[in-house]
Amino acid sequence: MRPLFERTHWFRFYQSWVIPGLLQTQDYTRAILDTVASVRDTPGDTDEAVAARMERQRVLYTGGRRFAFLMEEWVLRTVIGDSATMVSQLGHLIAMTATPSLSLGVIPMGVVRGNAWPCESFSLYDEKQASCELVSDGLTVKQPSKSPSTPRRSPNSQASLFTGRQPGSSLARQSTRSGDGVQVRRISLS
Repeated sequence: MRPLFERTHWFRFYQSWVIPGLLQTQDYTRAILDTVASVRDTPGDTDEAVAARMERQRVLYTGGRRFAFLMEEWVLRTVIGDSATMVSQLGHLIAMTATPSLSLGVIPMGVVRGNAWPCESFSLYDEKQASCELVSDGLTVKQPSKSPSTPRRSPNSQASLFTGRQPGSSLARQSTRSGDGVQVRRISLS
Protein backbone atom coordinates (compact mmCIF):
# COMPACT_ATOMS: atom_id res chain seq x y z
CA MET A 1 0.00 0.00 0.00
CA ARG A 2 2.82 2.41 0.75
CA PRO A 3 3.88 3.13 -2.88
CA LEU A 4 0.24 3.50 -3.96
CA PHE A 5 -0.52 5.94 -1.15
CA GLU A 6 2.67 7.94 -1.75
CA ARG A 7 1.98 8.47 -5.47
CA THR A 8 -1.77 9.15 -5.17
CA HIS A 9 -3.04 12.72 -4.80
CA TRP A 10 -6.82 12.22 -5.01
CA PHE A 11 -8.24 9.48 -2.78
CA ARG A 12 -11.93 8.54 -2.92
CA PHE A 13 -13.41 5.90 -0.64
CA TYR A 14 -16.88 4.39 -0.29
CA GLN A 15 -17.31 2.23 2.79
CA SER A 16 -20.39 0.15 3.50
CA TRP A 17 -19.19 -1.91 6.49
CA VAL A 18 -16.65 -0.14 8.73
CA ILE A 19 -15.04 3.27 9.19
CA PRO A 20 -12.43 3.73 6.42
CA GLY A 21 -8.93 2.70 7.55
CA LEU A 22 -7.43 6.17 7.13
CA LEU A 23 -10.00 7.53 9.61
CA GLN A 24 -9.85 4.75 12.21
CA THR A 25 -8.56 5.18 15.74
CA GLN A 26 -6.05 2.70 17.09
CA ASP A 27 -8.64 1.00 19.35
CA TYR A 28 -11.21 0.71 16.54
CA THR A 29 -8.59 -0.80 14.22
CA ARG A 30 -7.51 -3.23 16.92
CA ALA A 31 -11.11 -4.32 17.54
CA ILE A 32 -11.63 -5.01 13.83
CA LEU A 33 -8.37 -6.89 13.39
CA ASP A 34 -8.84 -8.92 16.60
CA THR A 35 -12.29 -9.96 15.34
CA VAL A 36 -10.94 -10.94 11.92
CA ALA A 37 -8.10 -12.93 13.51
CA SER A 38 -10.57 -14.72 15.79
CA VAL A 39 -13.10 -15.53 13.06
CA ARG A 40 -10.48 -16.69 10.58
CA ASP A 41 -8.33 -18.40 13.23
CA THR A 42 -5.22 -16.59 12.01
CA PRO A 43 -2.01 -15.82 13.89
CA GLY A 44 -2.06 -12.79 16.16
CA ASP A 45 0.03 -10.18 14.36
CA THR A 46 -2.52 -7.55 15.33
CA ASP A 47 0.01 -5.20 16.96
CA GLU A 48 2.06 -4.96 13.76
CA ALA A 49 -1.03 -4.55 11.59
CA VAL A 50 -2.44 -1.78 13.81
CA ALA A 51 0.91 0.03 13.78
CA ALA A 52 1.07 -0.21 9.97
CA ARG A 53 -2.44 1.21 9.57
CA MET A 54 -1.70 4.07 11.97
CA GLU A 55 1.52 4.86 10.08
CA ARG A 56 -0.38 4.87 6.79
CA GLN A 57 -2.58 7.69 8.12
CA ARG A 58 0.30 10.16 7.85
CA VAL A 59 -0.68 10.48 4.16
CA LEU A 60 -3.65 12.58 5.36
CA TYR A 61 -1.27 15.41 6.31
CA THR A 62 1.38 15.37 3.59
CA GLY A 63 1.82 16.24 -0.05
CA GLY A 64 -1.18 18.37 -0.97
CA ARG A 65 -3.52 15.38 -1.28
CA ARG A 66 -7.34 15.41 -1.35
CA PHE A 67 -9.59 12.86 0.32
CA ALA A 68 -13.30 12.13 -0.13
CA PHE A 69 -14.90 9.60 2.19
CA LEU A 70 -18.45 8.37 1.76
CA MET A 71 -20.00 5.85 4.11
CA GLU A 72 -23.35 4.38 4.99
CA GLU A 73 -25.01 5.66 8.17
CA TRP A 74 -25.14 2.15 9.67
CA VAL A 75 -21.33 2.15 9.69
CA LEU A 76 -21.58 4.87 12.36
CA ARG A 77 -24.22 2.91 14.28
CA THR A 78 -22.49 -0.48 14.30
CA VAL A 79 -20.60 -1.02 17.54
CA ILE A 80 -17.08 -2.22 16.86
CA GLY A 81 -15.23 -3.08 20.06
CA ASP A 82 -17.17 -1.52 22.93
CA SER A 83 -19.02 1.74 23.59
CA ALA A 84 -15.83 3.56 24.69
CA THR A 85 -14.14 2.54 21.43
CA MET A 86 -17.10 3.88 19.44
CA VAL A 87 -17.34 7.18 21.34
CA SER A 88 -13.64 7.75 20.72
CA GLN A 89 -13.94 6.74 17.05
CA LEU A 90 -16.92 9.00 16.38
CA GLY A 91 -15.23 11.90 18.19
CA HIS A 92 -12.19 11.35 15.97
CA LEU A 93 -14.39 11.45 12.84
CA ILE A 94 -15.90 14.74 13.94
CA ALA A 95 -12.43 16.19 14.57
CA MET A 96 -11.24 15.01 11.14
CA THR A 97 -13.95 17.06 9.38
CA ALA A 98 -11.91 20.16 10.23
CA THR A 99 -9.11 18.91 7.94
CA PRO A 100 -9.30 21.17 4.84
CA SER A 101 -8.24 18.45 2.39
CA LEU A 102 -10.82 15.96 3.65
CA SER A 103 -14.53 15.64 2.88
CA LEU A 104 -16.82 13.25 4.71
CA GLY A 105 -20.26 12.22 3.46
CA VAL A 106 -22.82 9.99 5.14
CA ILE A 107 -25.63 8.30 3.24
CA PRO A 108 -28.59 8.37 5.62
CA MET A 109 -30.53 5.20 6.34
CA GLY A 110 -34.05 5.10 5.00
CA VAL A 111 -33.64 7.42 2.01
CA VAL A 112 -34.96 6.50 -1.41
CA ARG A 113 -31.92 5.81 -3.57
CA GLY A 114 -33.57 5.56 -6.95
CA ASN A 115 -31.72 2.94 -8.95
CA ALA A 116 -28.79 2.63 -6.52
CA TRP A 117 -28.27 0.39 -3.50
CA PRO A 118 -25.41 -0.33 -1.09
CA CYS A 119 -22.52 -2.18 -2.64
CA GLU A 120 -19.14 -3.54 -1.68
CA SER A 121 -16.66 -1.01 -0.35
CA PHE A 122 -14.29 0.46 -2.92
CA SER A 123 -11.42 2.90 -3.27
CA LEU A 124 -10.32 5.10 -6.17
CA TYR A 125 -6.76 6.34 -6.42
CA ASP A 126 -6.43 9.35 -8.75
CA GLU A 127 -7.81 8.22 -12.10
CA LYS A 128 -5.33 5.33 -12.26
CA GLN A 129 -6.52 2.55 -9.99
CA ALA A 130 -9.69 1.24 -8.38
CA SER A 131 -9.95 -1.48 -5.78
CA CYS A 132 -12.92 -3.26 -4.29
CA GLU A 133 -13.00 -5.13 -0.98
CA LEU A 134 -14.99 -8.34 -1.29
CA VAL A 135 -16.01 -10.51 1.64
CA SER A 136 -13.41 -13.18 0.90
CA ASP A 137 -10.96 -11.42 -1.40
CA GLY A 138 -10.15 -8.16 -3.18
CA LEU A 139 -10.20 -6.83 -6.72
CA THR A 140 -7.83 -4.24 -8.17
CA VAL A 141 -8.31 -2.54 -11.54
CA LYS A 142 -5.39 -0.46 -12.76
CA GLN A 143 -7.32 0.95 -15.73
CA PRO A 144 -10.57 2.13 -14.11
CA SER A 145 -12.00 3.28 -17.43
CA LYS A 146 -12.02 -0.39 -18.48
CA SER A 147 -14.18 -1.39 -15.55
CA PRO A 148 -17.96 -1.23 -15.91
CA SER A 149 -18.22 -0.77 -12.14
CA THR A 150 -16.20 2.45 -12.00
CA PRO A 151 -18.49 5.09 -10.47
CA ARG A 152 -19.71 7.78 -12.83
CA ARG A 153 -21.30 11.09 -12.00
CA SER A 154 -25.05 10.76 -11.65
CA PRO A 155 -27.80 12.83 -10.08
CA ASN A 156 -27.62 10.49 -7.10
CA SER A 157 -23.84 10.83 -6.58
CA GLN A 158 -24.29 14.13 -4.74
CA ALA A 159 -27.99 14.68 -4.15
CA SER A 160 -28.72 11.44 -2.32
CA LEU A 161 -26.00 12.13 0.24
CA PHE A 162 -28.05 14.77 1.99
CA THR A 163 -31.63 13.78 1.25
CA GLY A 164 -33.80 13.20 4.28
CA ARG A 165 -32.16 13.71 7.67
CA GLN A 166 -29.04 15.83 7.88
CA PRO A 167 -26.17 13.31 8.02
CA GLY A 168 -24.28 15.35 10.58
CA SER A 169 -27.18 15.00 13.00
CA SER A 170 -26.70 11.23 12.95
CA LEU A 171 -23.00 11.61 13.64
CA ALA A 172 -23.78 14.00 16.49
CA ARG A 173 -26.35 11.62 18.00
CA GLN A 174 -23.87 8.75 17.76
CA SER A 175 -21.18 10.74 19.58
CA THR A 176 -23.16 12.70 22.16
CA ARG A 177 -20.81 11.55 24.90
CA SER A 178 -17.86 13.18 23.13
CA GLY A 179 -19.45 16.65 23.45
CA ASP A 180 -18.10 17.84 20.09
CA GLY A 181 -20.00 19.69 17.38
CA VAL A 182 -20.41 18.40 13.84
CA GLN A 183 -19.23 19.61 10.48
CA VAL A 184 -20.11 17.53 7.44
CA ARG A 185 -19.32 18.90 4.00
CA ARG A 186 -20.92 18.03 0.66
CA ILE A 187 -18.71 15.75 -1.38
CA SER A 188 -18.73 14.31 -4.85
CA LEU A 189 -17.14 11.03 -5.82
CA SER A 190 -16.59 12.25 -9.36
